[in-house]
Amino acid sequence: MAELRISFESDGLRDCCCTFERGEEVLGTHLARTLFTIIAEAESMETAADWHDFLVEDLLSCTSDAFQVDVGTEYIATFVPAGKKFDVGDDGQTDWSSVTRLKLQSITRRT
Repeated sequence: MAELRISFESDGLRDCCCTFERGEEVLGTHLARTLFTIIAEAESMETAADWHDFLVEDLLSCTSDAFQVDVGTEYIATFVPAGKKFDVGDDGQTDWSSVTRLKLQSITRRT
């Protein structure tokens, strides 16, 4: 069984999400724990569509080329498909069930 793989937009973002001490330093303990949980849940899924189904209310929006996930009460994480090995329909919409690699593009504070 293949697992969903997550990459990161920058080294700094990767460090915050993959090294707990760095995450705590930059984001605070609660947000770091929340992010570690989100990444672990994602990586236990086979495809982005499986993760979407798991997220339920925490999936905030999903467009043709990105989706946003609730990260606690103050932040939003934006993910995009990574690589080129996924299907896109005639309508230009990403077939999320074919996406096995995602990139965490950003974590932003809610406005």
